[in-house]
Amino acid sequence: MSTSDDARRVHFQSPEHLVDRLDAIADLLDRDRTDLLVEAMHEYIEETTDSERFREAVARNYYDGQLDFETVKR
Repeated sequence: MSTSDDARRVHFQSPEHLVDRLDAIADLLDRDRTDLLVEAMHEYIEETTDSERFREAVARNYYDGQLDFETVKR
């Protein structure tokens, strides 16, 4: 997994009502949909990785040999 800021194209499907709401927010804030999605991913990752549940899962998987040290550092 790259830790650079190089852009990577991804494709996914989402419920139409979520895309419609996101587009309305993007229009209102004069922002690009992609920028809002990237911002939301950053926030989700920060919240998730700061949670005790996530840290416990990482530790459990590391000690069970399912994660290597390099993955845990990321």
